[in-house]
Amino acid sequence: MNLHFQPTDDNPYAWDFADNITGMPTKPYDELESISLLLRISYIAETSLGGTLSFTMLYLVLCKSNSQLKPYSRMLLLCTLTDITYWATDNFIQVKSKLSDGVFMVKMEGPARYLSYNGQVVSMSVYVIFLSFIHTILPAQYYYRYYLVTRSKTLSICQTLVLYTISFMFAFPMGLIAYPAYSISAQERPGFNYGTLWFREVPVPPILYADIRSIYHKSYFIYAIMMVGGGYVFALGFAYKTMVYLRTHKNVFTSRTKAMHDQLSRALLFQVIIYFGY
Repeated sequence: MNLHFQPTDDNPYAWDFADNITGMPTKPYDELESISLLLRISYIAETSLGGTLSFTMLYLVLCKSNSQLKPYSRMLLLCTLTDITYWATDNFIQVKSKLSDGVFMVKMEGPARYLSYNGQVVSMSVYVIFLSFIHTILPAQYYYRYYLVTRSKTLSICQTLVLYTISFMFAFPMGLIAYPAYSISAQERPGFNYGTLWFREVPVPPILYADIRSIYHKSYFIYAIMMVGGGYVFALGFAYKTMVYLRTHKNVFTSRTKAMHDQLSRALLFQVIIYFGY
């Protein structure tokens, strides 16, 4: 068991220490050892279900879109690919996290844990981008539907790509802000052992620390609130305009088309609720 009592390249803001309960263990120690297996089983079950549903959706979009849903297939395809990308990124890093004393801490338990400290920060930044993208893509989905319903035609491929590129451009800054937030915000407290804030583990594992005392982490939260809040306002705005249009032109649509739009509305609403949980 290799212990480090000073900062290292792989763990620049935390090091091993003795406490009043465990002292300095002579073998590896994990405070959460008793529930780690349950946490791992839960994670595997959740990620397996998420992957199954995402790839099933991809299959349905590519192979089973009927004549009524065909106009929406382009939108559904891009959204499904976004979900799969987020799922893959989440599996690559497999986050275990904790919030204490204004510090958000992240330990990676996926393949990303074998990367250098900077590599883990980059991985976290990429993860944040795709986590943000599943929020910023919602207004694009609702606008796509609003455009199709009100004009009886879909956006062109070029228009669709521009729309989703704009959504990605709003998500990308989150990754740019996340990089300094997780790499250098802990410099706000020089000499402080951030390992004392994490669950008791010996040796202290490599952890990413984002300290709210830093301007970078403050900016991270401020932009996240504006991005998510603004995205949901636009999404709900287009949803409302679509609903009003469907009601005022209900005589134009067949009962089957109305039923399809009702189902699509419920699906999009359910998606909003799920994403809001992130």
